[in-house]
Amino acid sequence: MPLHTTAATAARAKMLLNRLNPGIEVKTGMNQYSSRPHIHQSWSLSIVLRGATRVSLGNWKSELVEDQFIAIPPGMPHLCSPEPLQPFGYAVLYLPLDYIDTASASFAVPRVGRDLNAASSVLFDDFLAAESDSTLASLSESLSAFLLANSSSLSHDCGNAFPDYSFPEDCRFSGRDDAGLSRFRQYRRYRRKFGIGSKRISTIQKIEQAKHLLREGIPPADVAQQCGFYDQSHFCKAFKAHTGLSPLQYLPR
Repeated sequence: MPLHTTAATAARAKMLLNRLNPGIEVKTGMNQYSSRPHIHQSWSLSIVLRGATRVSLGNWKSELVEDQFIAIPPGMPHLCSPEPLQPFGYAVLYLPLDYIDTASASFAVPRVGRDLNAASSVLFDDFLAAESDSTLASLSESLSAFLLANSSSLSHDCGNAFPDYSFPEDCRFSGRDDAGLSRFRQYRRYRRKFGIGSKRISTIQKIEQAKHLLREGIPPADVAQQCGFYDQSHFCKAFKAHTGLSPLQYLPR
């Protein structure tokens, strides 16, 4: 079933994974979405299938309506805030950096555009079905051409990308340059540079690590413990707020 149809009629958000390359993901949903600013380790392409949403990308803010999309490089804090009480459907493609040329003009910077011919729906389905490196390379070229033809790079100041979006397994954020700073000064520093505070970035790191563990088949209760959440309930609430999905919805199928 085409993604545009699936997302427009789905009662709940869901995650679809490439069978051989589980880092390639497509999330679709209707009226369920992230409620906290977040960061992805992967490059992402988000398209509005129904309704409208306000978008915050670092320090940049705008609105996207039906058929509009935004492409976001890894490490950039962002949040979509749909109009309250209005139907909202979406689809998001997540691609690990192994499958794209991060130095190219099409992938290196945020881009905003419009897909009037539903070409992105075909690309999303093809990425999910891809089984070989050659197919993925060809799809990456097609995606690059699609972006260059249907979108423009953001000339606004979006703020900085978080420099270490690989997120170490211990989920710590503070680096050597944070030494000696009070928590208030750390918050102001990261808020000014990335648009969100250091505590929220730390939570995002835990969520990203949790995604990896869930894809590996680790039970949610164990994931909660390994990533430093108080308990499984705390983990589930935080995961849903940052991804729009429960841990069980995210688990590979």
